[in-house]
Parts: sequence; structure tokens; C-alpha cells
Amino acid sequence: MVDQALLSRTALFPPVSTSAGDARRFIRAALAEVGESGALDAAELAVSELVTNAILHAATAVQLTVEVTSTAVTVSVRDWHPRLPAQRHWSQTATTGRGLGLVASLSQAFGVDPMATGKSVWFRVGRGDTLTEVPTDGGEWDVDALLAELEPPATRTVLLPGLPARLWA
Repeated sequence: MVDQALLSRTALFPPVSTSAGDARRFIRAALAEVGESGALDAAELAVSELVTNAILHAATAVQLTVEVTSTAVTVSVRDWHPRLPAQRHWSQTATTGRGLGLVASLSQAFGVDPMATGKSVWFRVGRGDTLTEVPTDGGEWDVDALLAELEPPATRTVLLPGLPARLWA
């Protein structure tokens, strides 16, 4: 038996930094339309990563499709650049390179579909799958310690090694 789509929505976003937020709002509205709240956090976080990757690395328009069935939410992010994504292995202090791993850890399934012009990167989360914690690469984040470091007086120098110029812009 094939799981029939209860909802299918597609939107096109320009290759600008605000598109990641627009994509999150699009996912939120689509899932609200079918009353799905459990998968919302994982879907929003994963779509943010994939749309940001498409904007940074493909620099083309981004087509976002969300399909909801009775058991799953599938999201695909299409761009028109021929280069396929690759998992990067950066130092622990790098500001980039963890997005695909994060999407993989949030998803039941994920993949890349090469196309004649570009590719579609997709993920699937189960309906009702709640995100209880943000997956990490083995290290625990001590939020209290991070907040304590930010207390005034706070003139700090921040180094962002390997930050792509498009992300900075």
C-alpha cells in the first residue's frame, strides 16, 4: 500500500540570505495546514541547513518542496548547480562543515538526486517525531558557561576561520 500525499507544496526562493528564514516559514505553514507539530523542529532545522547550503554553494534559485503523508514529512531542496554536495571535515572550531551531518542525524532518511540541471537534496522525518535535543558531534554544549562568558564588560575579539564570504555578506 502506497502512503498517499495529504499535502504537497512547492515554492521558489531567490539565492539570498533571507531565503533560509522564508523556507522555515514555508515549512511551518505547510505543517500547520495538516496539524503536524511533532516533526516541525527537525524539519525547520534541516531545511535551514539545506537552503543555506544551496545559497552558499550553488548560488542559484532554490526550489523547496514539502510533501506530507500519514506517516512522514519529506522535504526536498533543489538548486541548478551541477556540483553534488560533499561532507566536509573541518576542525572542531570551524564555523562551517557540519550541515549535512546535522541533517543526517535529524532524519529517518536523506539523499541527493542528481538532475540534468542541478540536483535535489532531500530528507524525511516521521510524523510526530519530536526533536528533544539538537544532535552534536560528540561534544556537549555547556550553555551556562557560554552565557557566563558573555556577561559585561564584554569587548571580545571573535575569529571566524574558514567563514565563506557569501555567509559573511
